[in-house]
Amino acid sequence: MTENQNTPFVPPAYPQQPAQYPVQPAPFGQAPYTGHPTHAQGTYPPQVHPAQAPYPQQYAQASQWGYPLAPATPKSSGARVASGVVALVLGVWLVMSSMIGISLGTAFASFLTLLVAVFTIAAGIVLLAKQRERQRWVPITLLSLAGAGLLLSLASPGQFVITFILSAPIFIVMGIGLWRETQGR
Repeated sequence: MTENQNTPFVPPAYPQQPAQYPVQPAPFGQAPYTGHPTHAQGTYPPQVHPAQAPYPQQYAQASQWGYPLAPATPKSSGARVASGVVALVLGVWLVMSSMIGISLGTAFASFLTLLVAVFTIAAGIVLLAKQRERQRWVPITLLSLAGAGLLLSLASPGQFVITFILSAPIFIVMGIGLWRETQGR
């Protein structure tokens, strides 16, 4: 195997002739002559002379064609993604534990657990959907719902252990994530 087989293919550069632009603008509906006989008139993207932009850079700089560059969005937060997934699992667990509580006769606590479960699932979905945004209300809502689910599960030791195992990552990861976001990282 040679070194040439490991290098990516780069198409040849445009001819080194300067572009010939018309003195007057082209009539409506017709594209101006670009000076490159190998390209059809009116092709997209607009042709750029090689002296102005070499091949690798001409597609990276979209603003030179007159189109604005897309606004930079913040990176997806791993803490938000991880907490959103764990929140969905916690919500499903709380739904199942509320159904067990209904069968045991603790109707009011089971109803509150069901409400917390539905809102925890909704907060997890919103957290996953808005993972690039830096608004603090969704993580804080999720933290408070995980705490409420933990408090409602104190009635049964088995339910408390599993709810604690699912709530602890939300507390830790969202706490670290909120701290990083306030630090500007």
